[in-house]
Amino acid sequence: MQIDQGNLNQLNEAQQQREQLAQLEQTVKQKLSKSALERFGNIKVAYPDKAVQVTLMLAKLISEHGVDVIEDYHLKELLKKLSEKREIKIKRR
Repeated sequence: MQIDQGNLNQLNEAQQQREQLAQLEQTVKQKLSKSALERFGNIKVAYPDKAVQVTLMLAKLISEHGVDVIEDYHLKELLKKLSEKREIKIKRR
């Protein structure tokens, strides 16, 4: 099996992204309360894609607003906002 330069670059990029996400996640976890950290762990296991979204949103919140501690109810509110479905309105003419 041969790996060409393009595939190697893609693998390196993917590895770098995983490392950056892991660093970001560590930063976010430091700001979570015990109950929020537990909830985040459950989300990460059950919904890995949603956990990435939550991590990015929490990191933005921490960096922009200087939040010291993220409590469980903050995390719940964030999850509610992520889960809200857009309403589709169909108008008949």
